[in-house]
Amino acid sequence: MDAPLLTAPPALRELAIGDAPFAGTLRAGDPPQLWTDAASFAASAAWAAVAADHLLTAQDSARTDEGTWVVLPHCPVRLTDVVERGGCRSAGAITTVIVSALRGAAQADALDADDGRWWVTAEGRPVLALTGTSSWREETRALLERIAVDAEEAQAELIHRVLATIDDARLLRREGEALEDEIFREAAAAPLDLATPAEPMTPAADPLRRSAVARDTRGVGLLADIVERVVDGAIADRMRGAAASAGALIARIRFRRSTAPTQARTVERPRTGRRAIAVAAAAAAAVIIVGVLWPAEEGDPVETAPRSSPAQASTQASTPGAAQPAQAEASPAPTPTGDPLHAGAALIALLAECDDDDCRTSRWEAPASAQPIAAASEEYEIDLVDEYGGVAALRVTGQDRTQIVVIVRQNDEWLVREVYDLADQP
Repeated sequence: MDAPLLTAPPALRELAIGDAPFAGTLRAGDPPQLWTDAASFAASAAWAAVAADHLLTAQDSARTDEGTWVVLPHCPVRLTDVVERGGCRSAGAITTVIVSALRGAAQADALDADDGRWWVTAEGRPVLALTGTSSWREETRALLERIAVDAEEAQAELIHRVLATIDDARLLRREGEALEDEIFREAAAAPLDLATPAEPMTPAADPLRRSAVARDTRGVGLLADIVERVVDGAIADRMRGAAASAGALIARIRFRRSTAPTQARTVERPRTGRRAIAVAAAAAAAVIIVGVLWPAEEGDPVETAPRSSPAQASTQASTPGAAQPAQAEASPAPTPTGDPLHAGAALIALLAECDDDDCRTSRWEAPASAQPIAAASEEYEIDLVDEYGGVAALRVTGQDRTQIVVIVRQNDEWLVREVYDLADQP
């Protein structure tokens, strides 16, 4: 009897050889995984690997109506790229690389594999992918020689001993374990730094925690220091002051559904006071920070429409008899734009406040698929799992449920494409 066909997780993007060790489809999950054609992976010596944790091996297999697939860890970057941009200069990262080189070499030798390249998983673990036509031994040698340049004297000496060991399969089998012990005595292993120097803080590295949104202002101090050194000291001072003001406002926010009765914020639909404050606070923070960096009045003037502050807008909306601008009455709240983490967080907050189908379906790519996001019904946290080419996967962790929300950017706005439960959460 044939095994039942599985439904594949949502596709995030297609990866060609070069973007990943094997061509395939990156599919949503925690973390995302690469689904590659089983027939293609069978050509790799890793097909026969058993308990080889430093080779890129199958985590699972799946049969769908489109064929049979091997499920691999997502490897977003080559190890050579991480080394060249300084991602393994710390003693702990150097330990990780040289121990991985020892173990990966021994495991590849056990399979009589000659070809392969080093990649790094999304968790920062080096793995040797036994594919391609280039010698993994030559690449390993070049990587270790490059790392030795940044290493302290004791670790550099160990690296040279590793180089001699991996060139001799018999020596590697005989002395590899003892050499590992010496390496670990010098420094404990640590994950590699996958962030590029041009992007010292990314959404994935600093997830938006809904119970502590104020962390988003902490990077402003570092940015202000850089601006002070290379641009303008006065602007830097204004940035620090703006960050303090924004932080004081945002620090009071917790994304929790309120059960207390509240006044209607707009004529279209009611919103809870706490959610209204959250949206206003986020807008205020953005306006404050961007405002201090906006160029002074130089050159051609730009004509803009008058704009109320978030505090003024809230007061006008909640005061009985207050005049409401006609445009505000006619226009629904815009779908958030911007980076996928913060835009997705704002989009989920808007959906949590929807109390009718028209509101909810307007935020979905396919209105017929619209549904509540159950994980966001109470206090919750949001992390960016993956993003590429206008599609992003967000993990929403609620009190007793975790869901993946896939959002897509269309016409300069983000919409929900799919929501599904994340199974087997601890």
